[in-house]
Amino acid sequence: MQAKGIMYEVVSKKLGVVTGENGESKAFHQNTTDFLNEAFKHYKPIGATHDGKKWLKENNIQTAVGVVTNDNNQKFVDQFIEAIAAHRHWSREVV
Repeated sequence: MQAKGIMYEVVSKKLGVVTGENGESKAFHQNTTDFLNEAFKHYKPIGATHDGKKWLKENNIQTAVGVVTNDNNQKFVDQFIEAIAAHRHWSREVV
């Protein structure tokens, strides 16, 4: 995640690939937080399942417009496709 969130439309990453023995590195944690906040303030759709939901909760965006969470894979896919089809979520409250 070297580039800013405004450069991407969709990102998917397995956390196990970037974590060490003690969990996420500080750099990964900061980059993930920065990336989510960039995507959020640009009104982009954001989605997370299972362990990924912790990032949304940590950044207090889990219930915002255009943010999709669902541990049921098919329901998540359906909801996320709908969120992506909207392209931007202009009714989202961004502070």
